[in-house]
Amino acid sequence: SEQYTAAQLKEILTVGSKEIDFIEYMEEFLEKAKSKLKENTIGSYRTVINHIVDFQKGAPLSVSSINSRYVKEFMEYLQQPREINRTGGVNSSQKMKRITKMVSSNSLYTAYFRFLRMFESCKDHYNDEELNIIRVPQNPFSKVEPPIMKNTKPRTLTIEEVRKIRDYQPTTWNETVGKNIFMMSFFLCGINIIDIKKNIIHTSDRLEYNRSKIENKRRDSGFI
Repeated sequence: SEQYTAAQLKEILTVGSKEIDFIEYMEEFLEKAKSKLKENTIGSYRTVINHIVDFQKGAPLSVSSINSRYVKEFMEYLQQPREINRTGGVNSSQKMKRITKMVSSNSLYTAYFRFLRMFESCKDHYNDEELNIIRVPQNPFSKVEPPIMKNTKPRTLTIEEVRKIRDYQPTTWNETVGKNIFMMSFFLCGINIIDIKKNIIHTSDRLEYNRSKIENKRRDSGFI
């Protein structure tokens, strides 16, 4: 016991036997990550958290229950059509239901590694090998083959296809937003959604911005 401080002994004796709420931990992880990661990366973590919550159907998720079988079943779940409930709309408060599934191998790849990253962070947070405190001993992802990321095929639209989108009359709020964002991006020479959000309100006669995806990778900061 001489290797532990009083605070560490208290942690071992009073907390060590309690189940770790993984959903609660994911929310804490995301909150801390907001100051370090880009907005689109944060969004991908939020998506995976939402999917895990959906998969649980309102039930809590303890870290000890996350094994290789759980991970496999979750990845299979993502590939099945399912109804999800989300908030959205103009004020981000409108309740919406829609049928969805992940069909892209790249989306599955991202979901797998976002889940893995949060689980590994949880292990790092609760385990201390030097003090022999191991509250999360399992490594479920070691027995689950990650999805293969495939090269994205060029998605070039014909002039006629762009005209069809321009002239299409939306029937839902989601369709209206999708069409308007597409046409805005088209008219602004392929600007990304994240750069529309960050820059469109700051412009007057001319839109000038640093493209988020490459601004830290080029000498010109991705100036457009």
